[in-house]
Parts: sequence; structure tokens; C-alpha cells
Amino acid sequence: MRVKKPSGNGVFLIELLIVIAIFAVCAAACIRTVGIASEEMQYANRLSEAQIKTADIAESFKGGEDITELQKRYAEGDISIKLSQRTEGTLQYLDITASDSEHTYIEITSVRRVADE
Repeated sequence: MRVKKPSGNGVFLIELLIVIAIFAVCAAACIRTVGIASEEMQYANRLSEAQIKTADIAESFKGGEDITELQKRYAEGDISIKLSQRTEGTLQYLDITASDSEHTYIEITSVRRVADE
């Protein structure tokens, strides 16, 4: 009687499937990490853009530029700029807020001295 010797192919296939499953899990984790990094990069770019715009507005306001001119200059763009002006005594304040539909990126206040009339 001849006894058939079992082949080792079954064990090899199971090992191969386990390795493929491990690679699939690692690939999914890498894809998720890249997606999160992309979102963070986009947020950082918008934050940088908002900081540059608000700093420019603050310096222009301190230099004596009118608020209506500033609103016209920064009306366009992905980031919305909200300007609010108030006067207290001899000081004029400009509150500047940069935001979009999801985030408020930066809020700053610029101040200038009003000439005595």
C-alpha cells in the first residue's frame, strides 16, 4: 500500500494570506496618515494666508488707510475678512477676524491715535 505524502502547499497559502492581510492593514494606515497630513497642510496654508492678510490690514490701518478701502481690497478670496471699527477717546481700534466656513483662523486688533479736532 502506498501512502500519499501530504504536500506543504496548504501551510504556504495560509502564510501568504496572512502576509497579504498584514500588508493591506499597513497600507490602509499609511493612506489614512497621508490623508490627515494633507488636511493639516491645507489648514496650515490657510492659517498662514490669514496671518499675512490680517497683518497687512493692521499695518495699513495704523498708516492711516480708511476702513472702506481695506474692505474693498480684501473682499475677494477663500478667507473671509471681517473688520469692525470702534473709537474710545483718542484711540481708534480695528478688530480684524479672518475665517472661512469651517474655522476662525485669527483675530487681532489694531489701534491708531486719532488726531485731536
